[in-house]
Amino acid sequence: MDLNDYQRLNKSFSKKLIFHLGTGSGFFSEYNNMIKAMAYCLQHKIQFVLYSADASFVYEKGWQDFFDSFTEEVTDSFHSQYNKRFLERSITRSFAKYVRGLLVTLKYRKTYGHLLQYSLFYQEPQVVKDLKKEHGFDYFTYDLWSSFQEMDVTKRIEIPGLYKGTIFDLMKQLDKLIWQFNEHTEAEVQKLIDGQKLPVNYFGMQIRGGDKFMENSLLDYKLYFQTLIRKKKSFVDTNAVFVLTDDYRIIDNINAVFPQFQIYTLCSKEERGYFNESFKSETDDERKAKIIRLFASIQILANSAFFIGTESANPGKYLKLRLQKHRFYSLD
Repeated sequence: MDLNDYQRLNKSFSKKLIFHLGTGSGFFSEYNNMIKAMAYCLQHKIQFVLYSADASFVYEKGWQDFFDSFTEEVTDSFHSQYNKRFLERSITRSFAKYVRGLLVTLKYRKTYGHLLQYSLFYQEPQVVKDLKKEHGFDYFTYDLWSSFQEMDVTKRIEIPGLYKGTIFDLMKQLDKLIWQFNEHTEAEVQKLIDGQKLPVNYFGMQIRGGDKFMENSLLDYKLYFQTLIRKKKSFVDTNAVFVLTDDYRIIDNINAVFPQFQIYTLCSKEERGYFNESFKSETDDERKAKIIRLFASIQILANSAFFIGTESANPGKYLKLRLQKHRFYSLD
């Protein structure tokens, strides 16, 4: 599958989704879900169109601030208000109906087999119906969100003339198609990578900090290195490790406890954890610099001999797409 094949098939579908990239989460939460949405749309013959003009990590044009275009993009500002991941009116009658239906589904999970989508109970306002009709599309992000999340990525599918295999492998192929930096981003990312002066062979890690403790309990950095010590003999003879983290205190601790390893990182000495709400309040230049550093770190990790991270972290989840199975190890 090449980009022209994807674009040709995508444009042939009559039903249309406007996917909102940048609804308020971190970059890789947004990106991973976009890849899922693209795979779902191909499988169900829905044209995938992108809206990213208001994403917290962009500074001018949206997706194309950093990447080459891969699909039609829209810039209509009403998507900021209406095109969400989730419907937010929890006091409406439709939400009450949804909760009752959800409780019944949970009670009889073995019979029904899946959770009910909120959108099945949602009473769509006339203004939303009018927007969809006027602008010629069928789905906001929330209309299909539950379907993306419940998709079994191990399922084998066939898209005639384009793809045959598991949904997960389809997602890997889609990532290869669209993870294409524009010229400016490529130059900035490569400059940061070159500045690290990494050896040919090295290991990679992502060790989480910042607001992630509010979502999942954080793993001790020692566990990462204990795992590496056990497994490194199967790969390359090196003690070089690149660490993606948002808290430099983790780097200080690693250097103190595991002095035999040579640590590389793009985390600045002043960083004390990433908090998404704080990130959204920074200037365009500050956010751009952090995103470029994140992209450079991901490129470095994608070229590591062996990566240790967590699938509950979105960068780790993304690297599972990028890396061969034997080069990826999740601690959760």
